[in-house]
Amino acid sequence: MREHGGEKIAAFIAEPVMGVGGLVPPPAGYFERIKELAKEFGFLVIADEVVTAFGRLGTWTASERFNLEPDMITFAKGITSGYLPLGGVIVAPSVSSQFYAGNDAPIFHQGLTYSGHATVAAVALKNLEIIERENLLGRVRELEPVLVEELEQLRHHPGVKDVRHIGLMGGVDLADGVSGLDVVAVLEGRGVHLRNLPNNILQISPPFIVTAEEIRTIVRGIRDALDTVHGR
Repeated sequence: MREHGGEKIAAFIAEPVMGVGGLVPPPAGYFERIKELAKEFGFLVIADEVVTAFGRLGTWTASERFNLEPDMITFAKGITSGYLPLGGVIVAPSVSSQFYAGNDAPIFHQGLTYSGHATVAAVALKNLEIIERENLLGRVRELEPVLVEELEQLRHHPGVKDVRHIGLMGGVDLADGVSGLDVVAVLEGRGVHLRNLPNNILQISPPFIVTAEEIRTIVRGIRDALDTVHGR
């Protein structure tokens, strides 16, 4: 960064936990260092939380869990639990105030056809109310150790290269020669629905109302499917 001129950087954009790129949590100390560099060079930090915001990691945002304190957060999906489409951006006062403070503040020209859709906003508010009322963030925190324990049992399976997990997110990186599509097909036949990401990685993102036994059923199904596919 210093070699190329950190002062030339306008913003750093990242998913706190990489989603479709393979369910990859950040290494220890990663975002602490990003915050230091942002302060040193004066660039913005933007967190893409379309996947992680509103409870997926047991906190309202992944930025909160990692103490990231970004200047902007993009979000979608979780704010309505997917019942209706809604996306948005949370902007820190240090950024937004420049467009409102003073009589000579520049005008931020923007407009979206469906901005402020009343029905979608009502669904989002009701969804957030349910998350709070049923303490679903706490439920995610309670279930995270169960998912960790179960997935770790797959780590040494010959059909598995690696396992990753954080919150209610898990990824099973399949060994070379094992087809994720075949594994998913076997799972479908057993009532377990998972997504095969690029590079043969199984994505596990259960709903917050999942039970501990259902998590065990998911991972048991993966193990059985791997036994079937890997043994062919």
